Amino acid sequence: MILKVSDFCLAEAILKTLCRAKGCTFVDVPVFFKDEENITEEGIFVSGSKNVGHTIYKIVSQYVKLSSKIINKELFINREE
Repeated sequence: MILKVSDFCLAEAILKTLCRAKGCTFVDVPVFFKDEENITEEGIFVSGSKNVGHTIYKIVSQYVKLSSKIINKELFINREE
């Protein structure tokens, strides 16, 4: 079974709201739980989640961090945002 960002409703809602605010379209990508954190053509890799809240945080964080590869747009230009 392949999990996608949309399988995590809270993460999906946060990312859709953020994408809408930044004028871009949310792209649903697969989420894999492995020791490495990056994205390939396969999807987002999330590691070391301690609980459900931490998992949601990691998914959102990775999506934002790698938004240029996922949606071809940086969601945040600088760290203050």
